[in-house]
Amino acid sequence: GIGRIFWKNKDYTKAIEMFQKAVDMAENDEEKAEFYLSIAETYLSKGDNASARSYAQKALAAKPGWGEPYIVIGDAYFYSAASCDDGKLGKYGAYWAAYDKYQKAKSVDGEVAGEASKKMAKASAQFPETKDVFFHGVKSGEAYKVECWINESTTVKTK
Repeated sequence: GIGRIFWKNKDYTKAIEMFQKAVDMAENDEEKAEFYLSIAETYLSKGDNASARSYAQKALAAKPGWGEPYIVIGDAYFYSAASCDDGKLGKYGAYWAAYDKYQKAKSVDGEVAGEASKKMAKASAQFPETKDVFFHGVKSGEAYKVECWINESTTVKTK
C-alpha cells in the first residue's frame, strides 16, 4: 500500500523501493508476481520501458499464464515507437511487437481479453499501408527483427 501512495504521488524511486521490499517479504510466488508487476508498472510510468519489460518478465516467471505482464510489455513497446523510429520500419516494428504481446495476453488470460483487444486495435491502427512496407523490400507476413532496445522478432503487419 505504501508503494502505491508513492506511485500516485509520482515518487517513482520510492515506490519501486517499497515494492521491492514487498517482493522480499512475499510469502509465495503469486504475491511476488503482483509486486513485480507493480514495479514494472512504475517503471512504465517513469518512462523506463526496458526496466518495465524486465520486471514484467519476472512477474511472468513467478506466475506463468498471467496476461497483465504481457499488457505491460506491450505498452512498453507501444510507447517506444517514436524512440525506435529509424526512418525505415523501426517505429512500425515497435507497434508490431506491441500487438504480439497484447495478442499473447489475450490468448493466455481470458480476464484481460477485453483490454488486450482494445490495445490490439490501437496498435493495429498504427500499422503502415502495404505500399509503405513494399518500399522497404518486405511484405506483410514476413519475419522482421525489431531493433532498438526491443530486439525481438515479429512479422510485418499492414493495414
